[in-house]
Amino acid sequence: MDFQYNILDFQRFLAENADIHAAFSDVSQSRKIAKGNIIVAQDEPGQDIFLLRVGRAKAVIFSEGGHEIHLAEFMPGTLFGEMAALLNAPRSSNVIAHTKAVVDVIPAAEFNTLMRRHPKLALYMTQMLAKRLQQTSQSLFEGHVFTVTQRIYQDLLRKSEPDSTDTERMRLAPAPSVTSLSKSLNVTREAASRAVTKLTKQGLVKKQKGYWDIIRPEF
Repeated sequence: MDFQYNILDFQRFLAENADIHAAFSDVSQSRKIAKGNIIVAQDEPGQDIFLLRVGRAKAVIFSEGGHEIHLAEFMPGTLFGEMAALLNAPRSSNVIAHTKAVVDVIPAAEFNTLMRRHPKLALYMTQMLAKRLQQTSQSLFEGHVFTVTQRIYQDLLRKSEPDSTDTERMRLAPAPSVTSLSKSLNVTREAASRAVTKLTKQGLVKKQKGYWDIIRPEF
């Protein structure tokens, strides 16, 4: 198995493993989700696993005062809900459709059966969960050590794709809003705006129409 591509892209994994894809399709159901609707509710039983096929979603929790705390953003190809489902535990957060979305839904029992029948899928899940743990640890470290500017720069790099024509250039499309950046890192919009302005002045962010170029210098 080639883990050079994004290990969190379960849709890509299925596309490259036809037998697992066919078995997954046999026991999953497609569901359309309207923008703003809750896909997974915090504290509900974790009985299903979801694959985001189309659109974007976000994982959030709400404070006692009703403030939304952003935990993660999900792009097409993301598998989510697996922790609660596989552990038979309540959901730890809400997942809300950030845009109109399409998800595949598979019962946890069926997914467990697939992993027993397909060791390659079990290996993939181990790799994927390890990658998520690594990202969580990195995020906690950055939150304690990095400035807001450094955190936003690292976040932009993670979300961008390499430019085949320039090894020092990454491309992020569509261009993010300052509001989305502030929510993804749980900082104020003003702090995020100042950070983006600073990165732009430093030449590390170059705003283009519809996308941003993120420069990663090599020395």
